[in-house]
Amino acid sequence: MSDPDLSDVLRRAVPDPPDLTVVARHAERAARARRTRLRGALAGAAAVVLLATAVGVPRWMAGDDEVPGPSTSGPTDRATAPASDSGCGRDVDHDDFGTGTAVWVRFCVLQQGRDRRGPPAQYAIVPTGVLTDGAEALVSAWRQRVGQVHGCPFAFGRTGFRVAIGFADGTVSRIDGETGPCPASVTPGGGLVEDAGSVYDGLMRALAAEPDSTPPALSCPAQPPSEASRDTSLTALASEAPSAALVCHYGPDHALSGEEPLDLTHADELRIATLSSFYPVSGTADCVARVVRDDLALLALRSEIWEVHVVATGCEPRLWVLTPTGDATYLGVAGSRLLDALPHAGVTETG
Repeated sequence: MSDPDLSDVLRRAVPDPPDLTVVARHAERAARARRTRLRGALAGAAAVVLLATAVGVPRWMAGDDEVPGPSTSGPTDRATAPASDSGCGRDVDHDDFGTGTAVWVRFCVLQQGRDRRGPPAQYAIVPTGVLTDGAEALVSAWRQRVGQVHGCPFAFGRTGFRVAIGFADGTVSRIDGETGPCPASVTPGGGLVEDAGSVYDGLMRALAAEPDSTPPALSCPAQPPSEASRDTSLTALASEAPSAALVCHYGPDHALSGEEPLDLTHADELRIATLSSFYPVSGTADCVARVVRDDLALLALRSEIWEVHVVATGCEPRLWVLTPTGDATYLGVAGSRLLDALPHAGVTETG
């Protein structure tokens, strides 16, 4: 066999090297396919998150709205000194809400304003205290209501809240919910507490100071107050149970038409509903429709008297809270729970 014939044989036995241009084209098509599959997976995950939000997880997303707790200059034992390390400004790290001994519970103070999706953020008004005695019993009651949730009845005027829970090992868990019959979410772990409203109510009552045994005398004013709305703190109303309560009814001429006292159980229900059942709207423009109810509740806290004033017209029931010094805070439209908790006799027009 001649040398040229041997060269031909070798060329036929060894394949030609691949065309790099063709290889690059195939690699780019494969990369585009992987990116397309990744975008599809991310879209599917986002759809799952949106669906979970629609069926019960609180519709507001706290985090940026969170007011950080006070800073400390030295080491702190989180289990025994929650006032110094609130648990609201740190990552939650208690992996299993169903286990561990709860040693403190507190509300996280959330800022009013707008959430990330645009509508007004509705946050309940909460006390700043920390519950230590009875913390484990309260958390145990919440644990019994963790599980699957079926349905979420509508309630107008629900407001959002956040609870931080500290455990004996120094870890922290969190519950986010709204003051109504919908579920509350547990972080970490992703569980749901059956009734978020019971979480808020339970901690509000546990943190409230005992009512004074000698409350001041209450009497209805001849006319309802005229409010000049100011931004005042309502923390004191959130921190103490009333020792007496009186509801005053007024007619279309703003004259007193009747009054009725409340027992302490209904008085505290009214206090909690005032702080958690409203829809914040800007402005207090006059409504041309007639007044259909004008009710004023007097709540005695120690030696001070707070006033809850609801004026309902054909347009909307507006809610003011007046401090003992007469400053009025306009909270917006009264929610359904507050309207149920505040007795009313209606208004009969004359003429």
